[in-house]
Amino acid sequence: MGLMGHFIGDGAQPLHTTIHHNGWTGDNPERYTRWPGIHSWIDGGFIAKAEITIEKLLPQINTVRAIELKKQLDGRDPIFVATMEYLTAQNAQVVPFYEMEKEDRFKSAQATKDSIGREFIEKQLIRGGEMLGAIWLTAWANASDDSYLTRELAKRAAANTTP
Repeated sequence: MGLMGHFIGDGAQPLHTTIHHNGWTGDNPERYTRWPGIHSWIDGGFIAKAEITIEKLLPQINTVRAIELKKQLDGRDPIFVATMEYLTAQNAQVVPFYEMEKEDRFKSAQATKDSIGREFIEKQLIRGGEMLGAIWLTAWANASDDSYLTRELAKRAAANTTP
């Protein structure tokens, strides 16, 4: 669960879905930042400076629903399809992210004042949490019955009652 949480959470951060993860690389006609620290700043520094906390995010989080596991016409696994759709949607946020950075929406001095940059990051964090919740709920709802613990407890109880 920890690895899945890490990977799904990382997927919510658009910079984790692109070659432009540490500043724009290659041709740069829009003159986006090439600062290699942009990634770590957004992953932690900005979040701390903008005072984004779980308490502030909780009221915005939607109740998750399980991912529909209907058979895909092309034979692909439905969880794979849902995950790729999620990652593709986050990748679509790369250019808007760099546009906001260019407009100074993520500057330290603006972190608590500029709602556009803060709301963008909050939305991405929520998307990651909701996707992770949907995957976990789907796994739980579709798991087979596990009687291992019940059997082991019964064995232990039987052993304790034997003279």
